[in-house]
Amino acid sequence: MSHSLRVAFLAYHAYPVIEPAAEGVFGGTETRAWTLARALARRSDLAVSLVVYARRPIVQQICQGVRIVRRCEPLYWVRQAVGRHVEVLGRFPWLRFRSFSPGLLWQMPLLAAVRPFRRAPDPRRPDRFLQNLEADVLLCFGVHRQSAAAVATAKATGRRSMVFLGADSDLDSRYAPDSTYVTPYGERGAVCWYALHHADRIVAQTPWQRAALVERFGREALVLPNPIDLEEWDAAQAGEEPPPAVPHLSRYALWVGRADSFHKRPLLCLELARRCPEVPFLLVVNPREPRVEEQLRHQRPGNVWLVERVAFADMPRVFRRAAVYVNTSAAGYEGFPNVFLQAAASGVPIASLELDADFVSRAGAGSVACGDMERLAEYVRRMWHHPAEAIAAGQQGRRFVQQHHDATLIADRLAQAILEWR
Repeated sequence: MSHSLRVAFLAYHAYPVIEPAAEGVFGGTETRAWTLARALARRSDLAVSLVVYARRPIVQQICQGVRIVRRCEPLYWVRQAVGRHVEVLGRFPWLRFRSFSPGLLWQMPLLAAVRPFRRAPDPRRPDRFLQNLEADVLLCFGVHRQSAAAVATAKATGRRSMVFLGADSDLDSRYAPDSTYVTPYGERGAVCWYALHHADRIVAQTPWQRAALVERFGREALVLPNPIDLEEWDAAQAGEEPPPAVPHLSRYALWVGRADSFHKRPLLCLELARRCPEVPFLLVVNPREPRVEEQLRHQRPGNVWLVERVAFADMPRVFRRAAVYVNTSAAGYEGFPNVFLQAAASGVPIASLELDADFVSRAGAGSVACGDMERLAEYVRRMWHHPAEAIAAGQQGRRFVQQHHDATLIADRLAQAILEWR
């Protein structure tokens, strides 16, 4: 193959990372994909594109060397809205209402009306849009139906596929060819198994994920730590102006994640805040479960401030004012949180309830409380009252990130693996 190898990142929810005014929310998966895409695009031997969802087709654009391809999925936005209120079950009665929204009165009938005319495709069959995509290698993030479709398309069209693990739960032992298990996100175990079994290559975030993949699915993985562009991050932290989301707070304990009850678990941060009444807490909470969002609003103590959305470009300044970063994620669902890198890059110590991710302890970047809420509270109070100790922990984390998570170094390792298929 004489031309540059064409690489397509499938990160359907990533456009708000690229364009702050875009509708939707983003997380570590989208940040990781965009960081890698930009780093690969600096090379002359790869032509890089990134596929995102759009309400309607728009002219393609080039952003920092990456071709942005918009996939028009009008009903996707309706399904997203319904999914916030309705949980898909693996058995009768098939649906469970988490909460009610007036929008459901027209959204659910619309989806029901189009269903007889729009048979849901089997995710394990080729995807027509991806078949027509100009790409030699398809890179997808997480183990779910979209990844399965990308893997199936690559197999059918003589291309290559690479699946990036996004969480430890991507390696659930219940995934099997005949599995009837359905994840909390509505993904079928048999479809997830297909993606893991048939992908040409799998990329793990941590050695634990690699070992679990071998043990549970008999497959090997390339271990690539999550990347961060330190030069860009440092430049975004420069300047004295406060972040738009929190101009009134000069110092705080920071929490970032989704409003859910089983994975990110922001309600646990309210309990932590009650144990640290002298510490202001800023929670950046992306919408997910309306019931949890309502509980956060009504149960928050006076030292907690809630923000729904912060633009990607503003996150460095949000971290600059943090005295400590707090993580309450369930270790069984989380993988490697990108916010660990953002905290460490900012010189902010990490206070984690139970997640280490082969990072916090090894980097000396903070403390893991092993599920003990009082131990977590004690560390947060110590970081708040002893800034010199917090700075020392933050500096250790920063040095570790420089050595092991630099975006250019990691992108070069990824490029080497991709170019083996040339």
